[in-house]
Amino acid sequence: MTTLMTNARKLPGLLVGTTLQAARLPLNAAAKATGQAGNEEWPPSLMFEGVEAAVETTVGGLLRDDTLVSRGRLRQARIMKLKEAAQLEAIAESERAEAADELAARKQAAEKRREQVEETAEQREQQLEQEAAKRKQQVAKTAAQRKAATAKQTAAQRKVVEKQERDAKLAAAEAESKALTKEKAALVAEDTTVALDEAIDVNREARADS
Repeated sequence: MTTLMTNARKLPGLLVGTTLQAARLPLNAAAKATGQAGNEEWPPSLMFEGVEAAVETTVGGLLRDDTLVSRGRLRQARIMKLKEAAQLEAIAESERAEAADELAARKQAAEKRREQVEETAEQREQQLEQEAAKRKQQVAKTAAQRKAATAKQTAAQRKVVEKQERDAKLAAAEAESKALTKEKAALVAEDTTVALDEAIDVNREARADS
C-alpha cells in the first residue's frame, strides 16, 4: 500500500516531466538547426525552461508534490544564474567592444599623430633645404659682389698708377724739354758771342790796314 501511494504521488511529476519533454522537442529541433544545441543561455531555451519551472512549481504546489516543487525551484534558481551569467557576459562583451573601439580610436589617433609628425618633419626638411639653398645663393652673391668690388678697386688703383706714370713721364719730358731749351739758348748765346768777337776782330784788322 505504501509503495502504491508513493508511486501515485510520483505519477503527476512523471506526467508533467513527460509532457514538458514532448513540448520541448520542436525547440530542440530549432536549436539543432540554428547551431544552438547545448547552449543553455540561448534565449528561447531559457524562456521555455522558465515555463517548465513555473509549471513544475505550480503543479507541484497544487498536488502537494514536494519533489516537483523542489525541481521547479531548482530550475528557477538555475535560470536566474544563467540569466545573470548571460547579463554578465553581455556586459563583458559590451566592455570588450568598448575597449576594442577605444583601442582602435587610439591606434587611429596614434597613426594620425605619426602622419602629422612625418609631414611636419618632411616640411621642416624641405624648409631647411630651401634655407640652405638661399644661404648658398646669398654666399655666392656676396662672393660675386666682393669679387666685383675687388676688381673695381684694382682697376681704380691701376688707373691711378697709370696716371701717376703718365704724369711722371710728362713731367720728365717737360723737364727734358726745358733743359734742351736752356741748352739751345746757351748755344745761341755762345754763337752770338763768337760772332761778335769775330766781327770785332774783323773791324780791328780793317782799321789796322787803313
